[in-house]
Amino acid sequence: MPDFPADMDIWYDLAHDGYIMGSEPLGRWMHWVFFHLTGSRTLALSLPSVLAGLIFAAGAWRVLTKMWPEQRAKAFAFVVLAPYSMFFLGYPSTCPLAYAFTGLYLLTGLGFIRSSAARAPWGASLLLAMAVWSHGMALWVTGAHLALVVTWFRRLPAAGRLAAVPRVIALCAIPFSLLSATLLYSYVYGSGLESSPWYGNAGGGTGGRFVAWRGDDATMREFWSWGLYSRGHLMGILDLTVRLAPAAFVVPLVFRRSRESTFLLAALLGGLLLVVVWNLDFGFSRDEKFALYGVPAHFYLLWRFVEHRRFTWLVPIGGLALAYALSSGPSWSLPLVR
Repeated sequence: MPDFPADMDIWYDLAHDGYIMGSEPLGRWMHWVFFHLTGSRTLALSLPSVLAGLIFAAGAWRVLTKMWPEQRAKAFAFVVLAPYSMFFLGYPSTCPLAYAFTGLYLLTGLGFIRSSAARAPWGASLLLAMAVWSHGMALWVTGAHLALVVTWFRRLPAAGRLAAVPRVIALCAIPFSLLSATLLYSYVYGSGLESSPWYGNAGGGTGGRFVAWRGDDATMREFWSWGLYSRGHLMGILDLTVRLAPAAFVVPLVFRRSRESTFLLAALLGGLLLVVVWNLDFGFSRDEKFALYGVPAHFYLLWRFVEHRRFTWLVPIGGLALAYALSSGPSWSLPLVR
């Protein structure tokens, strides 16, 4: 059987249970929902990522066609070349919805920044809240939200900024609201599963939350942390980037200073910081969920791609890149349907 996430046996056995997984509640509940819809543990673990892909494709098409109402070819190219192979094709994890909502948040934020609207970005805030509720790792891209809120605040007339402070506070609080409410409920009433703490998951996580500064830190199963500034840790990050976020290497070559760049790079750097300092559950080779920074990196490259005046000539090249990504993406399989 091809390799699949080392903790998948845990989620496979718990697919029928609707307990609260504090670190990724919505992502975990999708397994439970699809188990009750299909009666199959295998489909319960794989179908949420298919749903995530459909949500992203439909949402991205709507956002981009509003952004480019007379240039639907751009929207089509963007949607088709989005990074589906990482998390939208039956990937058995709690992460796909978080990636999908993060992607929609970034596109909605780009549309807001490009517009001259004076209204507050409530919709983008809700999308980010859904991403964080799906998986807490999305908290690491919330620096982009600060850039978005600042962009909106600076559009307001100076005389009205003081009155807008309550809205600023609300915009900054919304991304954390759904996860915070879930954690509060779990803290007070329990997660519904004895082995799952109110703040985390059952059987996942490491002995230490952050990578050790130096020395060897033995954590779960076969994973071994080399220390934050060690050669092994650096090579692990590079390997993860090559496999799941290769666009990150190209971003410096196509960088252009703009508000859109600030927004996307804040998300990219936040996701990269997660990979650098957070102790991965099962090592770089088996923790694809930590390719969060691949979403803004890929989007930054696509954003520059579709903005190119001759972008239609680049579509065949993009298509070849997509074919390569699909053929070299996660190859995990699940046990037989039961």
